Amino acid sequence: MLARLLSFRKSSTPNGTSLAAYLGSVASLSLSLVAHSIGLIILARALGVQQFGIITLITSVSSLGLVGCGLGAGEALRRLTARNKAAYPAIFGHAVVLLLATGGVSSLVFAVVIAAWVPIGVSFADSFIPALLFSTSNILLFGWVGLAEQALLAKDDRLRANWVNMCTGIGRVAAVVVGCLFFGVSDARTYAVWHFGFNAAASLLALALVWNHGRPVLGIVRQEIPRGFSISMTAAFVVVRQNVDVLLVGMIAPASVVGVYGIARRLTATAQVSTAALDRLIISDLARAGRFGLAPTYQLAKHYAGYCIALALSASLALHLAAPLIVWVFGPQYQSAIGMTQILAWTLVFTSLQWTASDALNAAEYHRYRLIGEVCTGAVAMLALGGLGFLAGVNGILAASYAGGIGGVIIMWSILHVLARRSEDLQVVNQP
Repeated sequence: MLARLLSFRKSSTPNGTSLAAYLGSVASLSLSLVAHSIGLIILARALGVQQFGIITLITSVSSLGLVGCGLGAGEALRRLTARNKAAYPAIFGHAVVLLLATGGVSSLVFAVVIAAWVPIGVSFADSFIPALLFSTSNILLFGWVGLAEQALLAKDDRLRANWVNMCTGIGRVAAVVVGCLFFGVSDARTYAVWHFGFNAAASLLALALVWNHGRPVLGIVRQEIPRGFSISMTAAFVVVRQNVDVLLVGMIAPASVVGVYGIARRLTATAQVSTAALDRLIISDLARAGRFGLAPTYQLAKHYAGYCIALALSASLALHLAAPLIVWVFGPQYQSAIGMTQILAWTLVFTSLQWTASDALNAAEYHRYRLIGEVCTGAVAMLALGGLGFLAGVNGILAASYAGGIGGVIIMWSILHVLARRSEDLQVVNQP
């Protein structure tokens, strides 16, 4: 066991995992996020806080529909292909079938929800078509682009996976620039058309890049369905936890406040690029370690946790110091976003640590315990957000972000630690 762990660690440090691969991942995500940030700035200035608040609500609601899209088949694609390259066509076909089925239904259902709740137009009928364009873009088409990236990473084609990130980021800002600056888009209803057009183009690009690795064998891998449900339920709690604050702000404050809070949340998410770049590279290493049980996966996760903390603290500090530029970049109407951003910046540490623990459980196929951990984490976060939000408004929601983050780290790493110790004990008992 010790020899196996040492071999994994030797090939899985930032030097062994390849510093070049990490820097390439950072570069692609950074370029995509820089492009996304430019688009965000133009969109926020062109639409104003009221209409931008509507976009923020639509994005949060759509995220709930995305969680069941594909039933976790993208994760299965990475995990099974990392262990057996020959499994790629069948598991990719499985993922495509599930994505089309679940993504189509989710897009329609959430279009109805968005049209009924978010004031895009003057009536439900006036809001439905824009809502359908938004939901299809944010659920089905976005899900396909994400699946294509997973497929490329599963085949260790990091270059094309990076191209997916970079080109979709650049395309996003191009759509916003052309729509807002050249065609005068100034409301969410009109922007829906441009948003859909960009996502359709990004989907075609992703198809072209992934096609080089062969056609998927369409069908269902039955043994992955229960795991997929478990992964989707886990993702649901994660996404609800990540978006419930925006939804609560939408319930207790006008759309203009949602718009300001949305800027702070988007900037905080953007700053996560450094740890996200590491996370997308280590999943395959954790999956390979997971073949030998949870104990070596746990040791590898602890090894990576130090890098995650260092990267997250650096990103938090940079975001905190840069926050005063918000007024200069977005305009004086977003003045109150400065303080919100500086408060939220330091939650990056808790988010990255939760990702690492969750990935380790997933890699070792402890899906049930990962789900239990995410449910408990989500419950703590939602209770904190609900209680403090209704008691103290937006300030309470900001405070609850820390309570939920710290609670999530404690819960996920405690589960991982206890299960890993139990796994080690069983191995000792079963040794001849």
